[in-house]
Amino acid sequence: MLTKVMKRILPVILTLAIAAGMIVAVPSSAAGYVSDYGTFVSELKVLETYADAFVRDVDPNKDPKMLVLNYIRTGVERYTQGLWNVLAGDEVTAFTSYVAEQDAANGTTVENLRDIIVSDFRLPNGNQVDFGHMFGTLNISYITSSIYTADLAGWSGDICDLISYSKKYGNVPAGTVDEMAAYVLEKCFGVDADNAFGMDDFYGDLDAFYLMSNYKGTTAKLSELMDAYFLESLSDVDRSAYFMNTRFKNMGLYTQADVRGAVLDAYMKNTGLSILETDEDYNIDRTADADLITACCYAFADYVYGQGGHLLNTGDPVVDPDDPDDPGDPDDPDDPGSDEEEKIENPYFKVFSSTESILAPGITQKIEYAQTADKKQIVYYVATVDVNRDDVTIMANYRDNDPSKGWGMQRVEDQAKALLAKHTNPDDPDNYIENFNVIVATNADGYNMATGQPGGLLVMEGVEWHPVDGDGFFAILKDGTAMIGTKADYETYKDQIQEGIGGFGATLVIDGKININRTDNYYVTRASRTAIGITAEGKVVMMVLDGRQEPFSAGGSMEEIAQIMYEAGCVHAINLDGGGSTTYMSKPEGQDNLVLVNRPSDGYARSVSTSLVAISTAKSSKEFDHANISSEYEYITPDTSMTLTAKGVSNTGS
Repeated sequence: MLTKVMKRILPVILTLAIAAGMIVAVPSSAAGYVSDYGTFVSELKVLETYADAFVRDVDPNKDPKMLVLNYIRTGVERYTQGLWNVLAGDEVTAFTSYVAEQDAANGTTVENLRDIIVSDFRLPNGNQVDFGHMFGTLNISYITSSIYTADLAGWSGDICDLISYSKKYGNVPAGTVDEMAAYVLEKCFGVDADNAFGMDDFYGDLDAFYLMSNYKGTTAKLSELMDAYFLESLSDVDRSAYFMNTRFKNMGLYTQADVRGAVLDAYMKNTGLSILETDEDYNIDRTADADLITACCYAFADYVYGQGGHLLNTGDPVVDPDDPDDPGDPDDPDDPGSDEEEKIENPYFKVFSSTESILAPGITQKIEYAQTADKKQIVYYVATVDVNRDDVTIMANYRDNDPSKGWGMQRVEDQAKALLAKHTNPDDPDNYIENFNVIVATNADGYNMATGQPGGLLVMEGVEWHPVDGDGFFAILKDGTAMIGTKADYETYKDQIQEGIGGFGATLVIDGKININRTDNYYVTRASRTAIGITAEGKVVMMVLDGRQEPFSAGGSMEEIAQIMYEAGCVHAINLDGGGSTTYMSKPEGQDNLVLVNRPSDGYARSVSTSLVAISTAKSSKEFDHANISSEYEYITPDTSMTLTAKGVSNTGS
């Protein structure tokens, strides 16, 4: 199974789908239909029990949450056609047959969920919602790690419909973009017509976004979330404020212009949409229709801002915190949106000290001290790298940044210096990259310790130097997206890979679930460890754990590092080379060069084969942004003094 974050998935998927003949339609087999919300949720609760039983008794490799979404989505014929099956997956026919058998045996009518009559379907608040479209979006969002693919299936794909409808039928008068946006909002947005962005689509898009935000990676049942969310009091204000504050989290949205800019930027960066626009049903030209595209993005942004703008980044909840029936109440442990139920118990260790810092725009570092279940101390280092940003990426590296010289070994620090020298020389225009800066560097794949030959994949700047092996790989695609895949996946995606390194022995997290359950010595022995993972938002997590240095840090088992990657937000993660090779370097706040942050178990940084480097090309600044205050000691005792050192730090960490 391919594990990937596909920020721009559509071009690759479309090509593969056509070539493989995957674009097919699967007809619905429903005996009846559901036309009201109450019946839908009642049937859904039964379906969830059947999904749990199927996983328990028939196929333990299946995910019951995925089965529920797939079952409902593939029951609506139009959501099994074209790219819906390619992006959301084929029907799980074994589960469909299983539900039919259970219906027959138990006298239930769950099969009626296989067809949803949209024209009659209304929520408790009276809104008409396209539940078929909502479940299609939920299904795609659940199986992918990318918000961009979810956007394509949801709100931004519907903006494409809005652009097409406005162009064909809207008679949008010429004028400024603001004037066009106002006209589109008044005359075209929310229109009940085929291939338009109707209000039923709007509700389905934002409701799907809310439900998936609280469903994926949690223990909540979908029926519980729906019961708590689809209240009579649910309003466009609730939907809009939650969508803006969550989808564009940490972007500083306060004004209408902020929201407009965020929506337009997300739309324009989604290459899947640029492919969709060229379809004959849309026929949108990004050059000729540039103003109309902007106006339609602005119209959508203006609507959500007009509804929820007063709640932007205020910290005010969209729901009532005093109402125990509202989803997301942190004080209600029975609420499926609460922290108590979503938190999965960690039986391996407890963090007692955590220090977090911003190393560069889009790159953060966390150093954590924890005590294990058997009372040992472990210390680990986590860098979270937002490769969704245009000024952040990750590169693979090797000795002197040049494998053409032959196999060999070199310290991570020296490899990073060679990479930095290559891309910071203005007299070498073929390789010079403005503001190129190495922020984090770790060791990577295992290797032949006699020759330095990598054990698995090595791709540097689009050139393959060593083939993939059975342990799979981590890669950055040419569009900037991060992915984790198997050896078989590599044959499919090798032409898309810009940077890549091999895995080493173990897949730690798959589809948001810890994957380690083996008990042989390698998996249970504590050692220094290195790992790489990808979050649901498409960010990359680089992790190093010190080991073999008690009492400072005992090292970790595979289960423990899988837990670390899971708690760092990874939905996919693989192990890399560990032991004496484990190295973590970063450019701390207030310093201009990489420093060795971890404590390698050899007592010094070992020469290794491959490495991974997090790069920032954010515009350099020496202007004061904030102060970093530190001391030589972490603790102070009564009646003693401590010297504090303050350093001014720029917005790029210098």
